[in-house]
Amino acid sequence: MEYGLLNDLVILFGVSIVVILLFNKIKIPAVVGFLLTGIMAGPYGLGLIKSVHEVDLLAEVGILFLLFTIGIEFSFKEIFEIKKSLIIGGTTQVLFTTIFVSLISYFFINNISEAVFIGFIAALSSTAIVIKILSEKGEIDSPHGKTILAILIAQDIIAIPMILFVPYLAGEQTSVSFSLHWLILKAVLVIIMVFVLSKYIIPYLLFQIARTKMRELFLICILVICFGIVWISASLGISVALGAFIAGLIISESEFSHQALGNILPFRDVFLSIFFVSIGMLLNTKYALEHIPLIITLTLLVIAIKSAWGIISTLLLKYPIRTAVVVGLSISQIGEFSFVIAKSGMSYKILDENTYQLFLSISILTIGLSPFLMRYAAKLADIAQKYLGKRNTHLKLDFIKTKLKDHLIIIGYGVTGKNLSKAAIASKISYVVLELNPDTVEREKKKGIPIYYGDATTDGILRQLNIDEARIMVIAINDPHAIRRIVSTAKNINPNIHLIVRTRHISEINSLLNLGAEEVVPEEYETSIEIFTRVLLKYLIPLEEIDNFIDEIRANSYKLFRAIPKKVKAGEIDIPEVTVSSIKIGKKCLLIGKNLKELDFRNKFNAAILFVRKEKEVITNPNGDYTIKKNDIVYLISEPLKINELRKLLNGK
Repeated sequence: MEYGLLNDLVILFGVSIVVILLFNKIKIPAVVGFLLTGIMAGPYGLGLIKSVHEVDLLAEVGILFLLFTIGIEFSFKEIFEIKKSLIIGGTTQVLFTTIFVSLISYFFINNISEAVFIGFIAALSSTAIVIKILSEKGEIDSPHGKTILAILIAQDIIAIPMILFVPYLAGEQTSVSFSLHWLILKAVLVIIMVFVLSKYIIPYLLFQIARTKMRELFLICILVICFGIVWISASLGISVALGAFIAGLIISESEFSHQALGNILPFRDVFLSIFFVSIGMLLNTKYALEHIPLIITLTLLVIAIKSAWGIISTLLLKYPIRTAVVVGLSISQIGEFSFVIAKSGMSYKILDENTYQLFLSISILTIGLSPFLMRYAAKLADIAQKYLGKRNTHLKLDFIKTKLKDHLIIIGYGVTGKNLSKAAIASKISYVVLELNPDTVEREKKKGIPIYYGDATTDGILRQLNIDEARIMVIAINDPHAIRRIVSTAKNINPNIHLIVRTRHISEINSLLNLGAEEVVPEEYETSIEIFTRVLLKYLIPLEEIDNFIDEIRANSYKLFRAIPKKVKAGEIDIPEVTVSSIKIGKKCLLIGKNLKELDFRNKFNAAILFVRKEKEVITNPNGDYTIKKNDIVYLISEPLKINELRKLLNGK
């Protein structure tokens, strides 16, 4: 029995573990480690791998799983929410990068098919690397994060027709008219298949499988659906990559899509890692070393072109130059689908071996540089903002210049910003909102919200908000670098303004306090405080002790959780579970007009009324003569089941 492939896999993953551990220390994504593993262990490196063809087959399975999971995650609702960024930003970036690179390539190689093909593979970026880095930095929900996500989704969608178009570039389709009709027919068949399977067959099948509660059966069913549709696609002459995407798309419309995705992700990660290793194995290190000047020059050119069109696409969406630069630098690498298309180009003889090796060298180098470009993108964006920002701040600014005084400034109109806006309206506090998403500004302004478009890192914008005479500014955005800039800029303009900053992580507290923020609220600790408060209340620990505990944590800037005082012991005595609840007296309540003495809540419901709120008046511990009236709010304590009975009775239901 041959163990060649098994030996190779052990070597691959063994080397990968060492390389990725080292890379993790310097904050470089695992993908770069897999590429380096392939280069080291491959036939052009140390020659440790013998079964190159078998590894390559496993790599293709990895791409199928990648497309399958992308299809499952393809939510039409989420796409609709970022449709403008996807259509304008994504399409512009892919289209003009392809055209620009194709024209430059044609100037040197004088072959239109090869030039367009090079434009295809240059236009796509790495979804796996970019999303991973954004997630680790907590910037997915930031303006630049959402724009990057939209562009990457657009690229993934456009990659499918690119793959289908490769045979045409190779000149293998003799009759364009016939091929076009056949392509349209296949597209119609695919649409019908997707509709029927996703609407009727797959949901029913998955439901029946799920009823068995057999996890392994559900997993096998998902794999059969994936590879079955891939096989059908291949039989119709459609790309297997497109078939995998369609399979995922069909499952995405089922209520079992999340379970399916959870089962497939481990397979995807393993096989996709093999894919990146296989890419590294294909790199001819001798060729790369002999052409270092050319490779470095073209790598910098690719990064410059992709960054430039990423910046232009983002500016078309009316974002400021700072956001545009971060987006452009983040999508400047060559992506996973580029390798898929390049392999297809090799099989159709569009690329020769030297061009393919040049592509691999440039791609691997751009991927290796990508984490560093994204790490320093914010600082480079600040430089661009300093020199170019003034030309960019006029975009639909609606000339803010508020005359408010002693007002509240809200930076960011996400969940926190919206809730704070509602609270300000209810409390009749004068306020103004600054938001970086022009679509949000346009939508909310129609609702009467005092919201304006602008970049809060710019002192000119803050001055137009009359920050000199504002009392408080709340910063509620998801861009750590921008938050620091805003705090510093705000304090330079108005040292007396009270800054309250929401941040994601506790590690950011000290730097923000040092910059001048008065209060920093970390989401992760506030969430944990809310959770443990509810837990301790259920254990009937006195509220005063809990409050002291919380005050101690906040007083120490959330540095550590202190132990609960030993004198507080939960569960020492057997106290039945009780609930304090407020109930509004409904119009149809049968108890209206009766006094508390004749109702006798204590004996009938084992409940006690603590106080009654009547409009603005609060009656503490009401006596037996108090008469129940419509719209009174009664606060009482009892067992949960009794509370539910009383709620129905007092609501008039």
